[in-house]
Amino acid sequence: MDYLEIDGIRYSRYGKKWADPNGMIVSEIMQDKLNRKFSETLNYEQMTPDDLIKTGDQYKASQSLGLALKCYTKAFEKATLYDIGGILPRLTSLYRQMGRPQNAIDILTEASKKYGKNVISAPLLISGAAAYCDLKNYGLAKKCCDRAFALCGGKASGELQAVYGRIRKEAPEEVE
Repeated sequence: MDYLEIDGIRYSRYGKKWADPNGMIVSEIMQDKLNRKFSETLNYEQMTPDDLIKTGDQYKASQSLGLALKCYTKAFEKATLYDIGGILPRLTSLYRQMGRPQNAIDILTEASKKYGKNVISAPLLISGAAAYCDLKNYGLAKKCCDRAFALCGGKASGELQAVYGRIRKEAPEEVE
């Protein structure tokens, strides 16, 4: 559990979001303010990739997207090939959340070229497919979905079903 005090009020974070002394989750603006103050106490250079990912997940959940990007990027720099497979879907999802789907596509493309099948996972492909949908490139979105479906052994997760549904709704000719 993490604690911070601002203006004489003690806030605590049990999971991914900060709460006031009454246990009420604080606003996104206050989440960001607390996250920024908490960030100042961390030495990112000494953190392990796992700790950076966990911290990035906390920041992302509380809408401190810039801090999440800092954590995921630093984790990627320190990561083993195994770690990279878990970081890439987080990065692509975060870039989409930030309104930067082309960055998500660039990461997917670079990772595929640099690391090959070692890091390509269903979650990464699903996030890439959603980014392609954001860019209205439904043909490539469907290709990513189909690859993800194959990696899942022919069982579509809820996220994959949602992207297929989005393609069906926005570009029905791509699904046929």
